[in-house]
Formats: sequence, C-alpha cells, structure tokens
Amino acid sequence: MKVTLPVAPGHDGLVFIADPLDQRRMPHCHDELEMNLIRHGTGTYLIGDRRVDLREHTQIWLFPEQNHTLVGKSRDFEMWVVYYERSLVERICTSEQTHILRRRRPERILSRHLNNDQALRVSALLTEIEDNAHDLALYNAGLAYSLLVAWHEFSTALTHNSGNDVHPAVERAAFRIRDEAGLRGIDELAHYAGLSPSRLSRVFRREMGVSIVAYWNRQRFERFLRLYGDGSRLSVTQAALNAGFGSYPQFYRVFREHVGCGPAEYRRDMSAVRSLVHFTPPAEVLSD
Repeated sequence: MKVTLPVAPGHDGLVFIADPLDQRRMPHCHDELEMNLIRHGTGTYLIGDRRVDLREHTQIWLFPEQNHTLVGKSRDFEMWVVYYERSLVERICTSEQTHILRRRRPERILSRHLNNDQALRVSALLTEIEDNAHDLALYNAGLAYSLLVAWHEFSTALTHNSGNDVHPAVERAAFRIRDEAGLRGIDELAHYAGLSPSRLSRVFRREMGVSIVAYWNRQRFERFLRLYGDGSRLSVTQAALNAGFGSYPQFYRVFREHVGCGPAEYRRDMSAVRSLVHFTPPAEVLSD
C-alpha cells in the first residue's frame, strides 16, 4: 500500500525519532527514500517476504518499491527515521558510489550494523538537523549532508544484515494477528496460515524470535493503547475487549508485563502529565 508522508512543502525531507507506539501497522511504501538508524532495543522488519532483525546501531535503507512494516519491537525500541524527497536524492546522488540510492528497488535489502563511532556520528548529525527544524535553509542543507554522511558510514560498515526469508505461513499469521482483533485462538490462526497449531508455533518462534503468545499479546497491548487514547472515548475494559483481549484479568496481566503498573496507576500518571502540559503560569511568571 502506497502512503503519503507528512513532509511539509518546501522541505527536502523529514527527520524525527520514531514513537514506538506510533508505527504504521500495514505493509506500506512511499515515494521517498527512507533511512532508519536504531538507537535502542530490538525489532523486526518484514520487507516483502524477508525478515530483517534490528538491534542497536542497525542502519537500514528502504526504497520506494519496498513494502515494509515493523512487526515486533522491544519495549525500549527507538530509532531515527529520515525521509529524503526524490528530488533531493536525484540532485545529490550523482556519483558511482551513491547512484544506487536513486533506484526504486535494489537487488538486495540494504541493512548493516554500524560501529559505535559511526552510529554516534550519524545520530549527532540528525540531532543537529532536528534542532534546526525552524530554519528551512539549515534544515534542507542538513538533510542533503546527512544523506551523504549516512551512506558513507553505511558503505564502510563491515557487518551486513541482508535479512532472512520468512516462512509464508509465519508471514500470514503475523499480519493476521496484527490486523485482526477478533481472532478466537491458535486453531483459527493455524487454519488461516495453513499449518497445524503445533508446527505453526514452532516455526513462528524460530522465524520471529518470539512465541506466538508473546507476539499476540504485544499486538493486543499496542491496539489497546491506540483505542484507549486519553480515556475520553472508551473505558479501559471496553478498549481492552475491543483490542482482542478475552477477559479483563488477561488484559491486566499483559498490561502489567508491558507497563510495570496497573491500568489505574497508568491513568493517574497520564492525568498528571496532561495537567502539566495544559498548566498556564500566572501573569507574574509570564512577565519574567
């Protein structure tokens, strides 16, 4: 599915740190060249029918005709995301070394592990660009420079990470779990994927690095957070059931595993944050 990215008019791209709870859930592609650099944690991309394992300092390039989706990540997962407009890529990538970045789909997945110095250099540069988002000229100049620097560091990195083929049944099961809140159990999932429940469980763990149950619970939890939002639309119980949890006790157990506290404490913390965000200082403070 092709999507339109929120690149503002006049900008040659976009730099930001991905919100771990705000990932596109469907396989998607876009006209912009994308570069990711993992800052913390681990995750898994599905790029077409291949799996790419992500860890700290993994750098990966995603091209216009590469459907991709982030299907799993650790709780501390965080990554830089940079979108480069095609006009910038065409203008900047004119050398033999950079010409591959002009393609719409390379022959292989471009993923490597940077060493610590390389990752720090790219991350520091992206931080500086993000800090200058208010100055369009600096922002666009930084994007152009970062494109060449990030590719240079990638080209000189020694560790390749080209991805592994994902078993078709595992791919079908992962997408179904992620997209369908009403699944009734492993038997239904296995029937859809085309394997027996026991074989699907074994192959899924081998391919994805986590059990079906762990992956399923993570997807339910993230779906709950999206549905619940600030608590103004649905109750906790209704959001949990709509997210695919079979009961409140099941939801409560998974919630504590992921957040470290119960839903009530989470609501109190969120209320405190909202009150700080909307706090207006008195006039004498503002006058200072």
